[in-house]
Amino acid sequence: MEWKVHKLSDSPKRLALIGAATFIVLTVALLAAAHFMPQKTTVSSHPTPITAKAKP
Repeated sequence: MEWKVHKLSDSPKRLALIGAATFIVLTVALLAAAHFMPQKTTVSSHPTPITAKAKP
């Protein structure tokens, strides 16, 4: 019985840790996406000079 109680008290802590980890991962992913979105626009504008250089 004591072991079951110990397991039950341990599971919420694990759920909280998993929840915090997933939240951190999601926020980091969102920040990374926000960071890469403007970079993608600059990358899409970059190929034009590259293609111009490749033509001659």
